[in-house]
Amino acid sequence: MAGDSFHDFVRELFAGLGPIQIKRMFGGAGVYAEGRMFALLADEVIYLKADAALKAALEVQGCGPFVWAPQAARARARAWR
Repeated sequence: MAGDSFHDFVRELFAGLGPIQIKRMFGGAGVYAEGRMFALLADEVIYLKADAALKAALEVQGCGPFVWAPQAARARARAWR
């Protein structure tokens, strides 16, 4: 899970959006502005919610999507290799 110093960095990064709240959830954290979640923090990586245009722009920069895999599925995948 991201540490408090990373959360401070994220708050500063998005300060132009107004007050930023970070709420811990499921081993990561949600990033909120005006009560709306717009990003997910997982393993000190920022994943933004994106429409098609932003997704394309982020892919050009080498960014990829967040992909969730349940622990049990990861454990089975390792066992089958």
